[in-house]
Amino acid sequence: MSNSGERITVSQLTGEPHERAAARDIVDKYGRSSLDFFKLWPEKSYLFAEDNTCVIAYKTALCVAISLGDPVGPDDRLEQSIREFMRFSSQKRWMVAFHQALADLLPIYRKLGLRVLKFGEEAVVDVEHFCSVTAENKFFRYIRHRFERDGYTFARHVPPHPERLLEEAKEVSDSWLTLPGKREHGFALGWFDRAYLGETPLDIIRDSAGSLIAFVNEVPDYRHGEAELDLMRHRVKAPNSAMEYLLTRVLFDLNSRGYTHLSLGLVPFAGVGNHAGSNLEEKSMHLLFEHADRFFSFKGLHRFKDKFEPVWEDRFLVYQGGLVGFARTLLTEMRVTAVAR
Repeated sequence: MSNSGERITVSQLTGEPHERAAARDIVDKYGRSSLDFFKLWPEKSYLFAEDNTCVIAYKTALCVAISLGDPVGPDDRLEQSIREFMRFSSQKRWMVAFHQALADLLPIYRKLGLRVLKFGEEAVVDVEHFCSVTAENKFFRYIRHRFERDGYTFARHVPPHPERLLEEAKEVSDSWLTLPGKREHGFALGWFDRAYLGETPLDIIRDSAGSLIAFVNEVPDYRHGEAELDLMRHRVKAPNSAMEYLLTRVLFDLNSRGYTHLSLGLVPFAGVGNHAGSNLEEKSMHLLFEHADRFFSFKGLHRFKDKFEPVWEDRFLVYQGGLVGFARTLLTEMRVTAVAR
């Protein structure tokens, strides 16, 4: 770790293009998380070390500065970066929090007096295992046979995309957003934006008449050998299991391109507060998982991803304070992830 007397001067940035470019240089060199791509999205602020080796991407609301994931930088500078974030925020009279922290930095967070709570689980699919084992089970063999029999086709498109393809994707997205509980999110996810989709590969399926039925877009993942998807959308009148069929085809395509894993993203509150000894905060999040389904479909999302037999990796919420800090942090999460449309 850095010497205890060493001080890293931290500057607050506002997410201008040249500032995001500086953050991108650090992420490209030291990124290690499926979240790191979204640290480069607009509406983030940045705290940089004076020597530009570390960066924290964050947003503020309700007097909480919440970092997207962990700091990015050399391992021996991360603790000092967290200390400076805490000091900087204290000067502003803000609490600090870290959204979807990985397990390996938890000892540092605890050492610095922060509270750690499991927030949910990320579904990570072993590509080779899916293609050789999971895809051969009765369910996946059935949907492959059914969709191929009915004339559905899969295609992967790389940028630049023709305007007609982006317009079709928008039609699908607009249809998907009319479904109960579906809305745009931000902070740790992207939202539909024509310019954004125009820069990412699109995986699609079309029906026998040539209509685009469902799509996903691929985004950079900073874990070696891992692919990541962001938007996963289908038309309201898409046949049952259309998305499962599309992801099956995506996984076979990833296997042919040498990928070893696919991140299907986080299920918030999954696996939280369902064991003996759970504290009040954990029990509160378990209640959200069990009873908020009509609003956010957390349980349905877990069931959908679990079909692909992923490894469920724990992700954590790190925050300051007791119940008051926990409540304020959850409200901040709701505020910063909302996308006004």
